[in-house]
Amino acid sequence: MAGETHKGLAYIAYILFIFGLAIITITSGTIPITLLIFLILGSISVFSGVPMTADSRSYLGVPFILLFLIVFSTQYPAILGQAFFGQWWPQVENVASTTWEYISPLWDQMTSGMKDAWMLLTNPAQYYNIMMQKQQATASVVKTGGTIKSIELTKFDLMTSLTGTLEPILDPLIGSIELQNQGEFDANKIVLDVWASWKNPSTGDIKTTGTIKTLSCSSPSTQSSTPAQKVTCYWTTDVTYPQEMKLSTFVFDKNSWTLSGVDDPDLGICSYTGPLGDCKENSDSCCNKQNATYVHGGQIVNVNANVTYDYNVNVSIPIEVINFDLYRKLLEGRQITLQELTSQYTGGPVKATIWSQKQPVRSEELSLFVASIVNEGGGTLNKIYNFNISIPTDIVDANKVEIISKTFTNCNIDTSDIKYTKINCDHDKPIGSQEYKRVSFFVTPKNVTDRKTSLLVGLARYEYIKTSSQSITVASVPWH
Repeated sequence: MAGETHKGLAYIAYILFIFGLAIITITSGTIPITLLIFLILGSISVFSGVPMTADSRSYLGVPFILLFLIVFSTQYPAILGQAFFGQWWPQVENVASTTWEYISPLWDQMTSGMKDAWMLLTNPAQYYNIMMQKQQATASVVKTGGTIKSIELTKFDLMTSLTGTLEPILDPLIGSIELQNQGEFDANKIVLDVWASWKNPSTGDIKTTGTIKTLSCSSPSTQSSTPAQKVTCYWTTDVTYPQEMKLSTFVFDKNSWTLSGVDDPDLGICSYTGPLGDCKENSDSCCNKQNATYVHGGQIVNVNANVTYDYNVNVSIPIEVINFDLYRKLLEGRQITLQELTSQYTGGPVKATIWSQKQPVRSEELSLFVASIVNEGGGTLNKIYNFNISIPTDIVDANKVEIISKTFTNCNIDTSDIKYTKINCDHDKPIGSQEYKRVSFFVTPKNVTDRKTSLLVGLARYEYIKTSSQSITVASVPWH
């Protein structure tokens, strides 16, 4: 009986502890990955271990301890990573970082779900308001034959004498990148930045390192001068058509890796203090000593590719107007049903949507529409040059369009076109993944004799940024 009581108390104490951590974390606005792992693994271990015997719990605890060890090491490398894994820590961190890239979308969904659940408990009215806005912003489907792709990095290779390992003094690092326009639109601008960085495993500080001595960009293009730590290919003088490819190759100067050490400036257990590039094979330096090691031996260098490009997206939704008297007659005879229509967009990492109230809309009756831009890609929507919503004047008078609210930087109404009344919006601040901007507006359709259908069309032009990286391990000792 006493054992059952202890088990019950253990369950209650653990649940209260987890609930308290969740409240503190959610209300602070951040949910670290360590808390998620603690919640999942801790829950499994407690609910599995309490009913077990004392002898069997030891076998259950070993795998959980190892998992906790890896997770907390990746979160606190300065304290735990190096201490637990020693010289193997760079490889462990690299594998963990690569794995996290694939599971981060799942983590984002779980984080969002926890925040939504907390908001539902604390502020139901605000929760339903936000959910309605999200539904309006995302309720759009890709047109038949469209694709969610745009400018894609199809190849990113690093080549050294020994695959995956860089000898900073003797070995040149050669890189090759391929970009392809896999979307539906021409790209008027593509800019590719390339540089290398090193992350201090003790402090987490990231520093630019290495010098690129040779850069080649496929024509027609311009490029930044070399040698330089960061180089750029500019494809801005001509459009990049769908399925067209852009190529870039680069070579790092093998004598340029002046990686700053933790204690010694450049090389390890030697008295030499100059740049790595000054360490010649026959010079009187530690390069020729058999016991020489690199301060950063076994650590990771990342080569980064940052792609910035301009792209387009359009969206459309039908608008059907019905004479009010006809609508009332059909409604009384149960011959009409209001329907919620879904807009269609052309694809890409940025989704455009137009939401309308249920249709058909009645003539001379105020109707609500919401147009949104959503960043559904993994990069950053850096800016929206323009988002134009065209409302045909054959069913809506130019003076019968009214903007109600907006989260874009600017929005205005343009009536200079006799065929369309246009709502023009732009946004000059970055929009992160899964974030959106919206504009709500009223229209009052003209009086029609029967039914009339037209099309609302939105077209947006934007700048998007995506970053990718490849890692390579620094050799532990010079290759004598």
